[in-house]
Amino acid sequence: MVAWHGVPTYVEEDAVHFSAAAKARLKKIAARSDAFFAKIGVDPRLAGEVLCDLRRDEAYLLATEDVGTTRDAYWTYPKEVLEKKFNVQGIEDMPARVSTQEIQQHRVYRKVFLATGCEN
Repeated sequence: MVAWHGVPTYVEEDAVHFSAAAKARLKKIAARSDAFFAKIGVDPRLAGEVLCDLRRDEAYLLATEDVGTTRDAYWTYPKEVLEKKFNVQGIEDMPARVSTQEIQQHRVYRKVFLATGCEN
């Protein structure tokens, strides 16, 4: 199972209370992340964009309200979303489309949500 929790980004407005050293460190980490996604040819929103269906999912919102705790949540995508939306190529083994409930039945994946996207 490959699931995401986010991707390092740097937005000046969000870093107003950071020290100069913290800003420099975050900028460097975000630049490395951007370079990695560019090198592999994958859309960087893969790890940072929470698809609209999860932004409407009450269980996901509850699981993510306490970031940094044991309630952290992750998300994953069906193969067709990975390939078409994010340009992930070479997926060799991935189960047929399942639901969040089916994924979470496995104790290791109890905090993983399936994002499938929305029509609008």
